[in-house]
Amino acid sequence: MRSELAQLQTEHGIFNLDVRDERWPSDDPTIEDIGDVALIAHVGYDIEPIGAFLDTLDRAARRECVALTFDRAPGSLFWQAWPLVHGEEHVQLPGGADLVALLRARGATVDVSPIAGTRRVRWSFDSFDEAMEWARRRLWLSEQSSKLPLLQDAVRAILVEADGRWALPDRPTQQLIRWRTR
Repeated sequence: MRSELAQLQTEHGIFNLDVRDERWPSDDPTIEDIGDVALIAHVGYDIEPIGAFLDTLDRAARRECVALTFDRAPGSLFWQAWPLVHGEEHVQLPGGADLVALLRARGATVDVSPIAGTRRVRWSFDSFDEAMEWARRRLWLSEQSSKLPLLQDAVRAILVEADGRWALPDRPTQQLIRWRTR
Protein backbone atom coordinates (compact mmCIF):
# COMPACT_ATOMS: atom_id res chain seq x y z
CA MET A 1 0.00 0.00 0.00
CA ARG A 2 2.90 2.37 0.70
CA SER A 3 4.31 1.86 -2.81
CA GLU A 4 0.85 2.48 -4.32
CA LEU A 5 0.54 5.67 -2.29
CA ALA A 6 4.02 6.80 -3.39
CA GLN A 7 3.03 6.26 -7.02
CA LEU A 8 -0.18 8.26 -6.58
CA GLN A 9 1.73 11.05 -4.85
CA THR A 10 4.04 11.32 -7.85
CA GLU A 11 1.22 11.10 -10.41
CA HIS A 12 -0.84 13.80 -8.71
CA GLY A 13 1.93 16.03 -7.32
CA ILE A 14 0.97 15.48 -3.69
CA PHE A 15 3.92 16.04 -1.40
CA ASN A 16 2.41 17.04 1.93
CA LEU A 17 2.15 13.47 3.25
CA ASP A 18 4.34 11.82 5.83
CA VAL A 19 4.24 8.06 5.23
CA ARG A 20 5.44 6.16 8.28
CA ASP A 21 6.89 2.66 8.06
CA GLU A 22 5.82 1.55 11.52
CA ARG A 23 3.70 -1.12 13.14
CA TRP A 24 0.58 -0.05 15.01
CA PRO A 25 -0.60 -0.13 17.65
CA SER A 26 2.48 1.44 19.19
CA ASP A 27 3.58 2.76 22.55
CA ASP A 28 6.27 4.83 20.80
CA PRO A 29 6.08 8.29 22.42
CA THR A 30 7.27 9.96 19.20
CA ILE A 31 3.95 9.07 17.60
CA GLU A 32 2.15 12.17 18.78
CA ASP A 33 0.87 15.15 16.83
CA ILE A 34 2.62 13.93 13.67
CA GLY A 35 0.19 15.70 11.38
CA ASP A 36 -3.15 17.46 11.22
CA VAL A 37 -4.92 14.38 9.87
CA ALA A 38 -4.23 10.67 10.28
CA LEU A 39 -5.59 8.57 7.40
CA ILE A 40 -6.14 4.84 7.16
CA ALA A 41 -7.53 3.12 4.06
CA HIS A 42 -9.11 -0.31 4.30
CA VAL A 43 -7.33 -1.04 7.56
CA GLY A 44 -8.90 -2.35 10.72
CA TYR A 45 -11.07 -5.17 9.47
CA ASP A 46 -8.89 -7.80 11.14
CA ILE A 47 -6.96 -5.91 13.82
CA GLU A 48 -7.60 -7.62 17.13
CA PRO A 49 -6.21 -4.84 19.40
CA ILE A 50 -8.38 -2.23 17.64
CA GLY A 51 -8.68 -0.04 20.75
CA ALA A 52 -4.90 0.34 21.04
CA PHE A 53 -4.69 0.89 17.27
CA LEU A 54 -7.24 3.72 17.46
CA ASP A 55 -5.42 5.20 20.47
CA THR A 56 -2.21 5.37 18.41
CA LEU A 57 -4.08 6.90 15.48
CA ASP A 58 -5.67 9.49 17.75
CA ARG A 59 -2.27 10.45 19.22
CA ALA A 60 -0.82 10.87 15.72
CA ALA A 61 -3.47 13.38 14.56
CA ARG A 62 -3.70 16.95 15.80
CA ARG A 63 -7.10 17.67 14.26
CA GLU A 64 -8.93 14.55 13.08
CA CYS A 65 -8.72 10.95 11.95
CA VAL A 66 -10.09 9.66 8.65
CA ALA A 67 -10.82 6.10 7.56
CA LEU A 68 -11.71 4.93 4.06
CA THR A 69 -13.54 1.66 4.52
CA PHE A 70 -16.31 -0.61 3.34
CA ASP A 71 -19.38 -0.92 5.55
CA ARG A 72 -18.43 -4.59 5.94
CA ALA A 73 -15.11 -6.35 5.56
CA PRO A 74 -14.20 -7.19 1.96
CA GLY A 75 -12.98 -10.54 3.27
CA SER A 76 -16.63 -11.42 3.75
CA LEU A 77 -17.07 -11.98 0.01
CA PHE A 78 -18.69 -15.35 -0.56
CA TRP A 79 -19.71 -15.54 3.11
CA GLN A 80 -22.93 -17.30 2.01
CA ALA A 81 -20.85 -20.26 0.74
CA TRP A 82 -19.02 -20.82 4.02
CA PRO A 83 -21.69 -22.91 5.83
CA LEU A 84 -22.43 -24.91 2.67
CA VAL A 85 -18.75 -25.81 2.25
CA HIS A 86 -17.45 -25.96 5.82
CA GLY A 87 -20.61 -27.03 7.65
CA GLU A 88 -20.48 -24.20 10.18
CA GLU A 89 -21.56 -20.58 10.43
CA HIS A 90 -19.26 -17.93 8.95
CA VAL A 91 -18.12 -15.35 11.48
CA GLN A 92 -17.69 -12.08 9.63
CA LEU A 93 -14.92 -9.65 10.45
CA PRO A 94 -15.98 -6.17 11.54
CA GLY A 95 -16.49 -3.54 8.87
CA GLY A 96 -16.94 0.20 8.72
CA ALA A 97 -20.35 0.10 10.37
CA ASP A 98 -18.74 -1.64 13.35
CA LEU A 99 -15.94 0.93 13.40
CA VAL A 100 -18.48 3.75 13.58
CA ALA A 101 -20.27 2.04 16.49
CA LEU A 102 -16.97 1.53 18.31
CA LEU A 103 -15.86 5.15 17.78
CA ARG A 104 -19.18 6.45 19.09
CA ALA A 105 -18.96 4.11 22.10
CA ARG A 106 -15.51 5.61 22.77
CA GLY A 107 -17.08 9.09 22.82
CA ALA A 108 -15.92 10.32 19.41
CA THR A 109 -17.92 12.71 17.27
CA VAL A 110 -18.22 10.74 14.01
CA ASP A 111 -19.19 11.81 10.50
CA VAL A 112 -19.91 9.10 7.91
CA SER A 113 -20.40 9.82 4.22
CA PRO A 114 -20.34 7.81 1.01
CA ILE A 115 -17.33 8.53 -1.18
CA ALA A 116 -18.26 11.43 -3.49
CA GLY A 117 -18.70 10.39 -7.10
CA THR A 118 -18.66 6.65 -6.41
CA ARG A 119 -21.38 4.05 -6.49
CA ARG A 120 -21.79 0.99 -4.39
CA VAL A 121 -19.21 -1.55 -5.49
CA ARG A 122 -20.61 -4.64 -7.15
CA TRP A 123 -18.11 -7.44 -6.98
CA SER A 124 -18.17 -9.06 -10.39
CA PHE A 125 -16.00 -11.43 -12.37
CA ASP A 126 -15.26 -11.94 -16.07
CA SER A 127 -15.83 -15.68 -15.82
CA PHE A 128 -17.17 -18.33 -13.51
CA ASP A 129 -13.61 -19.68 -13.13
CA GLU A 130 -12.40 -16.28 -11.91
CA ALA A 131 -15.24 -16.19 -9.37
CA MET A 132 -14.37 -19.72 -8.23
CA GLU A 133 -10.74 -18.72 -7.67
CA TRP A 134 -11.79 -15.74 -5.56
CA ALA A 135 -14.22 -17.92 -3.58
CA ARG A 136 -11.64 -20.68 -3.09
CA ARG A 137 -9.16 -18.24 -1.57
CA ARG A 138 -11.82 -16.52 0.58
CA LEU A 139 -12.87 -19.89 1.98
CA TRP A 140 -9.27 -21.01 2.60
CA LEU A 141 -9.41 -24.04 0.32
CA SER A 142 -6.38 -25.51 -1.42
CA GLU A 143 -6.43 -26.04 -5.18
CA GLN A 144 -6.77 -29.79 -4.52
CA SER A 145 -9.40 -29.58 -1.77
CA SER A 146 -12.01 -32.31 -1.70
CA LYS A 147 -14.55 -29.56 -0.90
CA LEU A 148 -14.23 -27.86 -4.32
CA PRO A 149 -17.39 -29.54 -5.73
CA LEU A 150 -19.36 -28.17 -2.74
CA LEU A 151 -17.87 -24.74 -3.38
CA GLN A 152 -18.74 -24.90 -7.07
CA ASP A 153 -22.38 -25.69 -6.25
CA ALA A 154 -22.50 -22.90 -3.65
CA VAL A 155 -20.94 -20.31 -5.97
CA ARG A 156 -23.37 -21.23 -8.77
CA ALA A 157 -26.27 -20.74 -6.33
CA ILE A 158 -24.96 -17.36 -5.10
CA LEU A 159 -23.81 -15.55 -8.26
CA VAL A 160 -26.09 -13.68 -10.61
CA GLU A 161 -25.38 -12.84 -14.24
CA ALA A 162 -25.15 -9.12 -14.87
CA ASP A 163 -24.08 -7.55 -18.16
CA GLY A 164 -22.28 -10.70 -19.28
CA ARG A 165 -20.38 -10.99 -16.02
CA TRP A 166 -20.80 -13.08 -12.88
CA ALA A 167 -21.63 -10.90 -9.87
CA LEU A 168 -22.30 -11.23 -6.18
CA PRO A 169 -25.82 -10.03 -5.37
CA ASP A 170 -24.88 -7.92 -2.36
CA ARG A 171 -22.78 -4.80 -2.59
CA PRO A 172 -20.58 -3.36 0.13
CA THR A 173 -20.70 0.42 0.47
CA GLN A 174 -17.44 2.37 0.43
CA GLN A 175 -17.48 5.23 2.89
CA LEU A 176 -15.39 7.92 4.51
CA ILE A 177 -15.45 8.01 8.30
CA ARG A 178 -14.11 11.10 10.06
CA TRP A 179 -13.78 11.68 13.77
CA ARG A 180 -12.24 14.24 16.06
CA THR A 181 -9.33 13.29 18.21
CA ARG A 182 -8.87 14.06 21.89
